[in-house]
Parts: sequence; structure tokens; C-alpha cells
Amino acid sequence: MPDGPSDEELLEAFRAGDGLAFERLVERHMRTIYSLAWRLTGSHDEADDLAQETFIRAHRSLGRFRGDSRLATWLTRITINLARNRRRLSLPLELVAEPTDPRPGALAQLLETENRALLSRAIRELPRRQRQTLLLRAGRGLAYRDIADLLGVSPGTAKANFFHAVRGLLRRLRPEGVS
Repeated sequence: MPDGPSDEELLEAFRAGDGLAFERLVERHMRTIYSLAWRLTGSHDEADDLAQETFIRAHRSLGRFRGDSRLATWLTRITINLARNRRRLSLPLELVAEPTDPRPGALAQLLETENRALLSRAIRELPRRQRQTLLLRAGRGLAYRDIADLLGVSPGTAKANFFHAVRGLLRRLRPEGVS
């Protein structure tokens, strides 16, 4: 639970004319939105632009936000839609690993890069809905009900997609001859 007022209380304050309330919402959600934007674009500069554009769009539309979903879910949807509109996604909602710490030794870095490439390739082979669900659940930590809202499916379908995505990844990443 974040310190201070809830998102709903900050939204109310913003609607009542408190400009600082929006700034607090941005501070609260910027890291998460930037992380998603980086995973969608694979570029720090593009992620920064995408995150900023997300909050600009949110500011313009916040008066119309009805609260049918959580604010974090709504911001996620804005980010995904903007990324798609920019056509900067090589795959819809591809799960991309975070940047690595440059301090490990060369061998550790090489192994990490190879593992990331194997994982990325296995994820690309998953059906689109499974990839999307995997990113939103494992990459963002969203609840199944939020994933269902974002993807327009039932929570049960979101759970099933995640289950099949994980099973598919395990099958694709299992070394030959191991069952």
C-alpha cells in the first residue's frame, strides 16, 4: 500500500483543482509505467518518451476516467495502446528482460545474454494472447482480473492463458532428452 492518500483520493483532489495531486500520481506510477514501456520498446529513450506521453494522455483524460478499473490498469492500457500506435513493437507485448548490471564478469554476462536470448525466442513462439498474459502477469505482476479487463477476456481465460504460457515456455526451454 502506498504511503499517503490512495489513488482514488488523489483523483478526487485533482478533480477538485489540486494540481499537486496529479504530480503525486505520476511519482507513484512512473517507475512501473517506464518499466513496461522499456519492455515494449527495448530502448531507454523510447521508453522515456512513451512513459511521458502516457501521463500527458492520462492528464488530458483524467476528468473522464470513471474508475471502472484501477488507475494502474488504465495507465497500462494507455501505454500499450501508445506503443502499438507507434508501431515500435517487434511483437505485441513481448516480454523483454530488464537491462543487466554492467559489473558482472564477461563469462557471467555472456551466459546471461544467451539465456535472455533463449527466453526471448521461446516467448516469441508463444501464441499472442499467451505472450500478452505472461507479460502482464509475470512482467507487471497484475492480478488476473486486471489482465482480463485489459485483454477483454474473463479472469478464468486469463488464468488459463498464463498457465499455458508457462507450460509452453517450460516445454520450449527444457533441454533435449529431459522430460
